[in-house]
Amino acid sequence: MALIVPNEIETVESGAGTLSSADTGLISREVELKWIVSEMDSYDKAEAKGKELAPLYYDGHQRGTINCTPLGNGWYRISVNYRNEGIGDYEGWGVEGATATLVPNGVTVDTTGGSELITQSLETSKYPSEGENVAPDSFGAINVSGDQVHGIQKTIPTFNFTETWAVPSWYLLVGSRKDNVDKDDEQTPGPSEPYAKTLRNLTGQVNKYPFRIFDAGEVLFLGARYDITRSSTVVMVTYSFSVQPNRDDFKVGDITVKYKDGWDFLWVQYQDESSEGSAVKKPKYVYVDRIYERANFDDLQIGKDWNQHFIYSGDTFTHPLDDKKRNKS
Repeated sequence: MALIVPNEIETVESGAGTLSSADTGLISREVELKWIVSEMDSYDKAEAKGKELAPLYYDGHQRGTINCTPLGNGWYRISVNYRNEGIGDYEGWGVEGATATLVPNGVTVDTTGGSELITQSLETSKYPSEGENVAPDSFGAINVSGDQVHGIQKTIPTFNFTETWAVPSWYLLVGSRKDNVDKDDEQTPGPSEPYAKTLRNLTGQVNKYPFRIFDAGEVLFLGARYDITRSSTVVMVTYSFSVQPNRDDFKVGDITVKYKDGWDFLWVQYQDESSEGSAVKKPKYVYVDRIYERANFDDLQIGKDWNQHFIYSGDTFTHPLDDKKRNKS
């Protein structure tokens, strides 16, 4: 009985890989798959066979080099390198229920003073304060001209910060695939929303719950910036935030304001008042308007605290190219 030799054989050492950790905290993996194939009458045919055996993307890893070595009589050894430059505890695009881990990479803080238009002073001195021509009481209104309270730009403390996180490119642009999605068609979007859309939807919203070291209502998400190249398997995403403190039980003229969230807008309606025989402006009503929607920043998937930036360890995943996912001859 003649021995039947298959046209393609995956060798026993196929699937060997290297795992490394970079200074950035990202974990990288390279895996090499190997086959021996027959009936290849040219290098081009062997290379085409390598592309057939090894798809361009596999479980979040991108195909790198395809090496074809002739062995004689139409036999070739094909070696294919897969790599992922930054991976966490996920299996990647094309796997049901795959999840993405965002890896922290750094925090930048800017407390350079900003400015704010104010129309009420904390304290007012008036001159002359004695004699026949005493200055009228301004009731704290600043820079009044006729019927207008123009106010003044005041330098105020600020707290702006950015955070950079490594995000898998497949998760950013496509989203996770779920059950009932064709596994063989990696271009078919799953029902999960791409993370890029999540970033867009949360831009211009304020934290509904405590976030980092700040109370609810104090942090405004200004949006995210990122650049993607053709070969990107991981994308560095920079998140920008700005902070305004909440205030409670403070005075505007004679009116007590019980509470104002940091990003709410306060404005004053004035009434005409007579002081020392002159018409002046006095706060009559104070309004606090909510102009930003509240959002749960958990949807950003970067945690509530800064702990992840200092204690993160991403070496929690399993080998995505294991034997049960491939048919070895």
